[in-house]
Amino acid sequence: MSESRLKILYLGGGSFYDDQCDALRRCGHDVRQIDPNLPWKENWFLWRWIYETGGVGVNRIACSKMANKIGDEHFDIAWVGGGALLSPSFLEALRRNCKLIINYNPDNPYVSRDRQLWRLFRTTVPNYDLIVVPRRSNIEQAIQAGAKNVRFEFFAADESVLLNIGDSDDRFYRRKQGVVFAGTWMPGRGAFLLKLIESGVPLRIYGQRWRRAPEYEKLRNCVVDAPAWGRAYREAIASAWIALGLLSEGNCDLHTTRSMEIPAIGAVFCAKRTSDHEELYDDKKEAVFWTGPEDCAQICLDLLSDAGRMKSIIRSGRARALENGHFNEKLVTKVLDAAHSL
Repeated sequence: MSESRLKILYLGGGSFYDDQCDALRRCGHDVRQIDPNLPWKENWFLWRWIYETGGVGVNRIACSKMANKIGDEHFDIAWVGGGALLSPSFLEALRRNCKLIINYNPDNPYVSRDRQLWRLFRTTVPNYDLIVVPRRSNIEQAIQAGAKNVRFEFFAADESVLLNIGDSDDRFYRRKQGVVFAGTWMPGRGAFLLKLIESGVPLRIYGQRWRRAPEYEKLRNCVVDAPAWGRAYREAIASAWIALGLLSEGNCDLHTTRSMEIPAIGAVFCAKRTSDHEELYDDKKEAVFWTGPEDCAQICLDLLSDAGRMKSIIRSGRARALENGHFNEKLVTKVLDAAHSL
């Protein structure tokens, strides 16, 4: 199925979902993308309402707008990225237009981190032919929610991250310095990063919402308040010797897209020791893993004193990331093949 050209309706938008949608196109499929969130992307009040209530009222508007855009057009597959605002009745009606309906949700809709954002989604789980999850813990949760078929896949980096690689070029290493974290503020992250700074780790933080951190006044000289995605994200990672891959504890993450992106871009991947990370990379050879902030700080300081060791880990980590093959084009191909075999 993945070798033939499919007509795919992709319902989702934002940097993560846009990359996934582009990967489907690069694989040769005819993809029409509709972003359910487009009408209120810049409306902070409505976003807060969706987050706090699960989109009560807003979801009906979103589904109506999508239905009007789809009209009578027919597709081989509908691929839903996320799906917070899609209702069971909308998905039921969508079957008139699509042979199969797939859902890939990178967030964890079965925990309380995102308040009521995924309230409606949990009612739609039985409406999908295939649910794809990036956490093994989500498999049983999806089944209990009524999923017909569930498939685990590791998070995937987009192939675009490989464009910044220059590990055979000395200039790539000469411009590197210190440690970087690229990501949005979340509770707990400020305290962790502050401990690194207080331990003497030369740290730069790229991302947004850091002014919300209780520790912001002590962090502000290290913060670059800018979006941490796309080219800016890749360049931030490539500029550092070491890049931190912090997990969302509230999401029960054991790895994230950073786990694939950082080694591929060309920095030492420095992350919490988890079963997923140990499955993906050999500690101290292809990445470095820590158990807490003090351990992390010492690992960073030791590495920064040995450029040769950092180069070795960067090269080995990139080679392992390529060998693992957790990239978007392979991911979407595997998912489409799995859907075809249902």
